[in-house]
Amino acid sequence: PSVGVKQILVLRLVHMVRVSRLVEYLLLMEDYLTGWDFRISSSLTLIGRMFTIYILVNHCYACIWFSLHRLQAPHRNVTWALTSKMPLSEYDGETDSISICSNTVDGELITLVDCYNRAFYMVITTMSTVGYGDIYPTGNLETIWEIVVVLTGCSLFGSLVGSWQALFRQT
Repeated sequence: PSVGVKQILVLRLVHMVRVSRLVEYLLLMEDYLTGWDFRISSSLTLIGRMFTIYILVNHCYACIWFSLHRLQAPHRNVTWALTSKMPLSEYDGETDSISICSNTVDGELITLVDCYNRAFYMVITTMSTVGYGDIYPTGNLETIWEIVVVLTGCSLFGSLVGSWQALFRQT
């Protein structure tokens, strides 16, 4: 039997499990540096770990935002990607379909990278503030996910502030 695209994507998701070993690799790197008599303070390594976790969480959440748009686009006229001043997709009323990340704005084609960048921007602004309001959730599923992003952002921001506080206390 032939293997389809969906089966390949499911097999690729297994590779995401390797991200859980990142903390283990960071600790191993600290051990190697200590073995070479290269000392880094524990508060600096804590800040490095927290920024790494922050960026990884932002990446994962941006991918989920993008997936929510792709999941809901065939069934809804409006998603978060269609609400901004520069919509990432275009709704065609005649065929009742949405072109996902293939809209043309000012003669320039919007690519998947543009869609990911917009999703990453949305996650960063939501986690660090309450968002600017230029991109916002439009349905129940997007609103629930927005709440998860906000709560995670509060926790991560508190952890980052605490790690900086540990550095300042040490010096």
